[in-house]
Amino acid sequence: MTTTSFEIQDLRSIFAGCPSGVVAVCAEVDGKATGMVVSTFVPVSLDPPLAGLFIQKLSLTWPVLERGSRLGLSVLGAENVDAARSLSRKSGDRFTSVPTTLAASGAIFVDGSTTWLEGSIWAKTPAGDHHMILLEVHSVAVHADKSPLVFHGSNFHTLS
Repeated sequence: MTTTSFEIQDLRSIFAGCPSGVVAVCAEVDGKATGMVVSTFVPVSLDPPLAGLFIQKLSLTWPVLERGSRLGLSVLGAENVDAARSLSRKSGDRFTSVPTTLAASGAIFVDGSTTWLEGSIWAKTPAGDHHMILLEVHSVAVHADKSPLVFHGSNFHTLS
């Protein structure tokens, strides 16, 4: 195997060229809606039912979210572009104009998503400049009539 040196920006460009789904991770924590968008969501296991997320270690939102007993994962759909942008903001009320559904568990789901998963943290592992979060999935709801939202080239795209 030959290794070639590269610039971090080159690797960032390569990673940006890998299309991925867009997932909102939201919960009510201490009576306040808290949420963020991740573009690295991975189905992991059917038994036990596990899904994975990768969260930047510098995230200011994750330390709040991980205190939630249950997290709502919304696989965003084509109609959720504005919600994805709002939930991606660095500051301000991320939930302005984002229609949501609050579960009794405190998990928050974005309306119009293709899929909702409710989960709790099963494991957290350091992974370079990110944390790998494994979530145990407790419930799901599929909205099969929705088209997915995709993140590619550092932009949101819809599939026709």
